[in-house]
Amino acid sequence: DVALIGTTIPEPVSEGAGGVFAIPASDTFAVELTVSNTGNVVVERVSVVISMQRAASSEQIAPLGIVIPAIAPDASETLTFEDLDPEPGVVYTVTAVATLEEGVVDETDDNSWSLTFKRNTE
Repeated sequence: DVALIGTTIPEPVSEGAGGVFAIPASDTFAVELTVSNTGNVVVERVSVVISMQRAASSEQIAPLGIVIPAIAPDASETLTFEDLDPEPGVVYTVTAVATLEEGVVDETDDNSWSLTFKRNTE
């Protein structure tokens, strides 16, 4: 089983109305994800996909993915996605999902992460 937690860089500073988090203005923006093997056997070919979507839009922006070859039991891998550039003042939802190699079922519900945010203009 794999678990996924994430944050943005810079990190959110507050949660506003409707669960929209405020991200401070900055020259760069990235999402950092930690994928953990919560089981007792090595997991192989863990696929991690991240996408970003503007609020009230069905178009996904910058879907990116990576495959982690293997994660040992009780070990973690940290990934940083820097190729995201949300426009300041616009509400987005960033979503990440970690899945196991084809044919292997992850019966937990902690293999995804999502954050709705607005990047401050100043």
